[in-house]
Amino acid sequence: MKTSVTLYSTPENMVQKDLNLICMGSPRGGTSMIAGALLGLGVDMGIDLPVNVEDPSFNIDGKRQNLANFMSDMKAAIQRRVERGALWGWKYPQAVEYLDDIRDLLPNPRLVIVYRDPVPATIRAGKGRQDLHDFDESCYREMDKSIRLYRLNLELARKWKCPTMLVSYERASQRPVELLEELAAFCGIKMPADISKIVSFMTPGEYKNPNELRIMNT
Repeated sequence: MKTSVTLYSTPENMVQKDLNLICMGSPRGGTSMIAGALLGLGVDMGIDLPVNVEDPSFNIDGKRQNLANFMSDMKAAIQRRVERGALWGWKYPQAVEYLDDIRDLLPNPRLVIVYRDPVPATIRAGKGRQDLHDFDESCYREMDKSIRLYRLNLELARKWKCPTMLVSYERASQRPVELLEELAAFCGIKMPADISKIVSFMTPGEYKNPNELRIMNT
């Protein structure tokens, strides 16, 4: 049973090198698990990553009031990564906010868009709210935000028409080996001989330290 589907792939673009992987989706939507899998497979997702596997250079949270500075710093970070070449990327669930503004800086972008059942996150958003109206509105806002982001992500993929992998979080968490095989094929790299650390990282539960993952390709 496949955990993903790939769009806009051709024999030509699937053999490109020096790829730029962008892992995106929705907050609390399973992107950390998929980003950790990419890291374990050998994709450079950043240095000294926090538990959510988000390189601060690409995380706009708390920086929107100084958007010009954030964009300038991010573009400089992209230039440094491009100069290093090889296989690199980043994870930020709401990257669709700024991706159109940096498209020309990315030589060979590939999108990894994670889709997760939004109802559990909606339930968490309303948890503990005693007022019925407050509960209803909190649930509505959470569900609406997820659905809007998922739609925007898909529209971006159709607009860019670069290789795009749509991942089911539910299937990926149940079938981590299959997900790793599909990700490796999408990135054009070999599966590591030992994937035990990656599978352990992908196990649902508490956040784990992504810096314990190592490039295990042989």
